[in-house]
Amino acid sequence: MNTYNWEIQAFKVKRNEGELVNVVYQIQFLYRATDGEFKTFVQDMATIGSPDEENYTEYENLTQDQVIGWLENSVDVDALKSFVDSKLLKVRANNSKTLRPPF
Repeated sequence: MNTYNWEIQAFKVKRNEGELVNVVYQIQFLYRATDGEFKTFVQDMATIGSPDEENYTEYENLTQDQVIGWLENSVDVDALKSFVDSKLLKVRANNSKTLRPPF
């Protein structure tokens, strides 16, 4: 059974939007799939909508859970899963892996 997780890599922000500063409008992410020792990922960028000024969270107060919620509302998660699942099948079938140097 595959497990999935998000890795937030970077944000594109608008320096100012009205009275708000450092307003996130794009999120660069990895979406990973793991099945035992087999792993793969897809890297992408998601554009999110303008913030609600009344419920705005300052950039320095953002949480990973909040950003993942934005991603889940902005991208087709089922399509991401299907894509990484198909990549994982190829990784398993290839019967090879990448190792880091032992030193």
